[in-house]
Amino acid sequence: MVKLRLKRIGKRKQPYYRIVAAHVSVARNGRSLAEVGFYDPMHASVKIDEERAIEWLNKGAQMSETVADLFHSQGILARWKGAEGRVRDDALTSDKPKRRRKKAAAEPVQPAEPVEQVAAESAEPTEQEAAESAEQEAAESAEPAEQEEK
Repeated sequence: MVKLRLKRIGKRKQPYYRIVAAHVSVARNGRSLAEVGFYDPMHASVKIDEERAIEWLNKGAQMSETVADLFHSQGILARWKGAEGRVRDDALTSDKPKRRRKKAAAEPVQPAEPVEQVAAESAEPTEQEAAESAEQEAAESAEPAEQEEK
């Protein structure tokens, strides 16, 4: 069985891939049947020979998950199925799960509010608080009356 998959050719910590058609039993960087395109994740660029890709798909080649996502983002799968495909420019620049996890780990953790404060804010005023507020209102209303008598 032939599969369209990625073949890594980049240096360490600088990945660069070729999209190739290769037999399933061949190693990742082993001999390939044909080269279909390139994918550079560091610079978020993809270059795919659409005619060759569709040719291999018509011959029955299966796609790896990553290659299927790349073909979908470039509109090749839609054109292969007969629909009008469009290139999604934001497909490669969107936030990636690994980057999201790194950002979450780097952000400082904010302590949660104490449960007592949250409960006190949302609960009804206690009897003591109600009595104190009533006394305060009575004192405020008595002050203007005293000023009028003078």
